[in-house]
Amino acid sequence: MRGAVRATAAIVTLALASHAAAQTVAPVPAATPITGHVLPLHVPIRAVMAGIIDFSAFGVEKAAHATEPLNDKDWLSVGLAALNLVGASTLITLPGTGPNDATWVADPEWTKWAADMQTSATNVAIAVRRQDRAALNLAAADLGAACQSCHSQFRDASPGSGDTRLAAQ
Repeated sequence: MRGAVRATAAIVTLALASHAAAQTVAPVPAATPITGHVLPLHVPIRAVMAGIIDFSAFGVEKAAHATEPLNDKDWLSVGLAALNLVGASTLITLPGTGPNDATWVADPEWTKWAADMQTSATNVAIAVRRQDRAALNLAAADLGAACQSCHSQFRDASPGSGDTRLAAQ
């Protein structure tokens, strides 16, 4: 078990280091839009939210609000959550199979909030690499603000809106 944690820590450190080497805890410039061959998203965006984003954002918030110092395993968990959020922020800019997905991804506000989430998650990753609690707290607050702002505009509170089923093949 200890060997697996060390191996995972090494992978996360390399991933964070390669991205964070040229970064500071500041907004990250927008990525180049995807061109060429893109795989389809065979699930609703809400499924990505429930399966990746909500779970990972909870992990970031839990660490940011912890009253005890974070240990190596805690930092590793937050780093993995940040990586999930960075990747998932790209996924939610692809139309999935949900009834609102195509409309959402076509809306410039949706893309803005996805980019804000990605920037905040990247800043979480940078804070993790530095094991900087103050920077983690700031990045987590920015992440929460990005999530809440988007939810206030786009979240559908109707029953069944969290459909996580795969698309019919």
